[in-house]
Amino acid sequence: MLDAIEPPTLWAGHRFEKLASHARDVAARRASSLEIPDAHAMRVATLSAEIARRIGFCRREIDTVVEGAMLHDLGKMRVPREILAQRRPLNAEEYATVKKHPDWGAALVDGHVPQPALRAIRHHHEWWNGGGYPARLAGYDIPVEARIVGIADAFVAMREERPYRPSKSRQAAVGELQRNAGTQFDPALVDPLIESIVADESPRLRLVSR
Repeated sequence: MLDAIEPPTLWAGHRFEKLASHARDVAARRASSLEIPDAHAMRVATLSAEIARRIGFCRREIDTVVEGAMLHDLGKMRVPREILAQRRPLNAEEYATVKKHPDWGAALVDGHVPQPALRAIRHHHEWWNGGGYPARLAGYDIPVEARIVGIADAFVAMREERPYRPSKSRQAAVGELQRNAGTQFDPALVDPLIESIVADESPRLRLVSR
């Protein structure tokens, strides 16, 4: 379930809502059949914003990370619905199709979003050790915006129930981040993410007007 995906809302407010509206407009212009941004994208965006704030990003830089996070899965509009709805792990052919979504998403919004947001969309599935996709970038060659969105996306996905698996507990999800620091994830981002999710144990994900 989603009850413990609770990144604190130290960064929120009207700008977040404006970016959410912009993301919906971009999706509409591209005739998306998905609800963009959906609940998953909003959770990823909120957590990405908090990580970016903790590592010293300014408001403008946070805005671009949030925009990339809210559109990071836009390319899945081109993935057949029957693949996305599978109630079992994907086979090799299905997974190969899903792995195209970062490039597809970036192509859909190229020229409509800032370059840092575009980089986050295209490269959020790259791995620190070079084992990710689509470009097999490694280490600091992965744009920092993509590293932030990637680790936030991974944590949120683990905390969500999927048709083919139950959700992980917060403790188990954090353990996965720690075990994969330096392989899948930028090790310098693991602690800021953990600090973000434990800083305030009580509020659920929400937007706060200021």
